[in-house]
Amino acid sequence: MKKNRNKKNILLSPQDRIGRPLIVMRKCADQVEHAKYCNRYFVDINEDICDKCKHDPLFRQELVENRINVLEQRLAKWTPCPHAKSERTIEKKCCGGKTSKVEIVECGLYNGTVEKTRCVTCERKYIISVTMSQHGIGDIICGMYVIAGAQKANPEAIIRYYTHKPDWAGLMDGIEALDIKKMCGVNNVKNFCYDYKGELRAKAVRKDWYSKVLNVKPAVPKLRNIKGIETPIHAQKPYVVIAPFAAWQQREWPLTHYMHLEVKLQKAGYKTVIIGDAGQQRKLRKNFSGACFWGQSPQAVCNLILHSQCVIGNNSGIAHLGGLLGVPTVAVHAQLGSETTFSLTNVVSVMPSNAHCSPCHFQMPHFIAACDRGCWALMGISPDRVFDTVMQTITIKKGAVA
Repeated sequence: MKKNRNKKNILLSPQDRIGRPLIVMRKCADQVEHAKYCNRYFVDINEDICDKCKHDPLFRQELVENRINVLEQRLAKWTPCPHAKSERTIEKKCCGGKTSKVEIVECGLYNGTVEKTRCVTCERKYIISVTMSQHGIGDIICGMYVIAGAQKANPEAIIRYYTHKPDWAGLMDGIEALDIKKMCGVNNVKNFCYDYKGELRAKAVRKDWYSKVLNVKPAVPKLRNIKGIETPIHAQKPYVVIAPFAAWQQREWPLTHYMHLEVKLQKAGYKTVIIGDAGQQRKLRKNFSGACFWGQSPQAVCNLILHSQCVIGNNSGIAHLGGLLGVPTVAVHAQLGSETTFSLTNVVSVMPSNAHCSPCHFQMPHFIAACDRGCWALMGISPDRVFDTVMQTITIKKGAVA
């Protein structure tokens, strides 16, 4: 009779169902209260431990060790993750033994193959998930510099970058660019834009501010192979790319100034290529005489920029992209300083020379409600001054090539 009671208290692994048990595990001591939990098998990683068992250190110890034994018996040539043996200690340290799950699985990192399943410790160490909650292309590109620093500090890391524009984030090599909508349910995701107002008050360099999230030093990111087939517009060299629009209206240099600048560039012998979003088609065709492109893919935009003599824009995504690609770039802006915005690039800034309010960093008392409709200091920058800067930048490029 005693022997039969002992058999009832023994829980065989799922392999018993196919006739070959690998290990035996004891049930929870409370057979009545936790019966609906305790009659289950606690080998598969997706199954929960009952409330009583999860506070039982001895049971948890046996559970973790048994899982390791199962894996070793199931795969004779499998090399267990070096963290697996100490998983119980780490788990106890992190949650005091109160977690409802124990996850010990194969660690592909130490098997010489890349697998989706890793032990909990390896996942924390080698999978870095970050997001950029802002919609701007420039913000996404600034985040790339921080990710490049993380790649340099952790060469084996798998980095997942969640953004509103994954096609733009996908320009960077060595990362998983994912839509921010897929971030639901993902744990430990760090947001680069964690305190935008604090960044402005501190007048911080944007890339350095973002780097605090991962505690790394920003670096220049490596891009994928984005050079495509030359189109007819590429044969019309030399040409200059103009990006007259920005995500925020107060950052835009007046459209009439861009129109005057285009005329001066054409008189100097340069063709013009004007680019914008899909919704800006009418404005582009109405106000500019050069070749207009709207709603292009990131690869197509990069292709246009790489074949150009210079890129002209605001404090916007295209100016950041030009700096990232190493193409001579002139940015016309007023609210933020040059180093604050375009660090680690060769972007040439044209800022107001006599305005007492620039750079204001979007802060009172210089930044007021009227500034949202248009920056007075930005309006004071003349097309002649920007044209002279563009010509100097192109001349420097030609001298460097020669």
